[in-house]
Amino acid sequence: MENNNISDADKELFRESVGDIRKIRQNTVFFKNTVRTQDRPVSPSQSSTKSSPGQPAGAETGHYLAGDFLSFKKPGIQNRVLSKLRRGQFPIEGSLDLHGMTANEAFRTLERFLEVSRIQNRRHLLIIHGKGKGSDTGRPVIKNKAFDWLSQHPDVLAFCSSRKSDGGTGAVYVLLRTNRARTD
Repeated sequence: MENNNISDADKELFRESVGDIRKIRQNTVFFKNTVRTQDRPVSPSQSSTKSSPGQPAGAETGHYLAGDFLSFKKPGIQNRVLSKLRRGQFPIEGSLDLHGMTANEAFRTLERFLEVSRIQNRRHLLIIHGKGKGSDTGRPVIKNKAFDWLSQHPDVLAFCSSRKSDGGTGAVYVLLRTNRARTD
């Protein structure tokens, strides 16, 4: 259906701006960039597993080991909801694997994945961060950073390490707030 209120010059300008297009026949989303807002977690360049000059005291991460169980819930989330999440009783509506990524790549990818998941009204996710056994420091870098990023994210209500069948301590189940509940 064509809108007759748009001039031919505007239509041509639009076609030139958009360029060649083709129909996508897949449902997988690939993304490179993310939009940052002030309420988002600090980026990997702003946090580190070791303190760096100019970094606030107490801002260091790196306290979880490969086999440590992660668990987090925001105030107001009932314990029984977290218990159901731990038992894997919510259907996984999307998953993301951060294996092999640098901290910067993982941060950008996770941010975009959470944004797309919220827009698509996905509430129950699986994030695979790995156990960090290949880390130069002997500590899981992405696992520790994922804990920090997820716990600071405004759309994340709770998360915890997954059941062994879904990755165990190398992955987390994530519960996102619904689109209706977002107030910012």
